[in-house]
Amino acid sequence: MLNYFKALDDELPRRYVEPPEGKPASNVGHDLHPVLVRDVHGRKAEFELDRNSFQCEKYYPEVERILKVMGGKCVFIFDHTIRRNLESDVNRSDPKNCGPTEGVHIDQAYWASVERVKYHLATRLLQLRVRIINVWRPIANPVAHKPLALADWRTLHANDLVPIDPVYPHRTGAIYGVNYNPARELAWY
Repeated sequence: MLNYFKALDDELPRRYVEPPEGKPASNVGHDLHPVLVRDVHGRKAEFELDRNSFQCEKYYPEVERILKVMGGKCVFIFDHTIRRNLESDVNRSDPKNCGPTEGVHIDQAYWASVERVKYHLATRLLQLRVRIINVWRPIANPVAHKPLALADWRTLHANDLVPIDPVYPHRTGAIYGVNYNPARELAWY
């Protein structure tokens, strides 16, 4: 079962990283639907970043090395997040102690990607090819509870995307929620 986008009110969808006093953390809900998710174990070589929008690899120094092998001249790592089982966390109010993101979403809207480059690096880099690539892996053991599922971007349709503003204390970003569409089956892995 995957959680697709659901509006909870008539306002623009947003999630506050640090909610203002008296405001809910988000006005985005979940629209639960069953989907077929295919296991990629033993099939990792079939998936390439440029073709499928995801690829299975290892972590930090390895990630930097791999991204450079894939043609990256400069690698800048930002937004390191460790997802934890919140039932066992001691300090749940710490923003660094966050559980898995349970809604179907895309982490960066195009314009937000451009703003990320300006914010973290330099505007002049936008004259070159720039890509924001998410890297994820389980830390110690295979994930049995709330595993990551990825969709091949070629099975998405622009009409199914809903802009959502993540609101940080010093800036606003943009991600996409995904509406469930029974006419289109996404290729989940």
